[in-house]
Amino acid sequence: MSTRVLHSPAGRVPASGNPFAALRSCAWWRRWAVALGWLVAVTAQAQPQLVKDLRPDADGSAPGNLTDVNGLLYFTASNATNRNQLWRSDGTPEGTGLIKDLDASQLINVGGILYFTASTPANGQELWKSDGTPGGTVLVKDIRPGSASASPQYLTDVNGVLYFVANGGVRRGLWK
Repeated sequence: MSTRVLHSPAGRVPASGNPFAALRSCAWWRRWAVALGWLVAVTAQAQPQLVKDLRPDADGSAPGNLTDVNGLLYFTASNATNRNQLWRSDGTPEGTGLIKDLDASQLINVGGILYFTASTPANGQELWKSDGTPGGTVLVKDIRPGSASASPQYLTDVNGVLYFVANGGVRRGLWK
């Protein structure tokens, strides 16, 4: 049996970027709210609630890539220049915060470590990992050295090993 717990206005259903996640017996999702835009919401019981307004303007933060790593929710949310920053939440407003201002995407939990792709002017789009702290959010490898992008894609966990496709400078190939 299915029960609607929240109405989503017409045309305001998230289409991509892992808009849903399950964490600590709660459903997490990105939700549209008039005057707030896209935001992260959680349903602990029957009533959905806002976790934190990440970008207090009418455009909202367009959260996506919701990923559970060791009981914490990691996700991306856009800033005013539409870069997808990396965020973390324990489900409370106080425990929800920006980890690092990177243009992050493709979040995945592999063996309790958060891996993702991010783009920086110095390295282009490359593979990164995070332990949930700014200092522990680091480039795994500059696969295509310099500002050129390796453009990692299809990040996949195979028995605790991360596999992905990337361009090492000559052509795309399978990496681990």
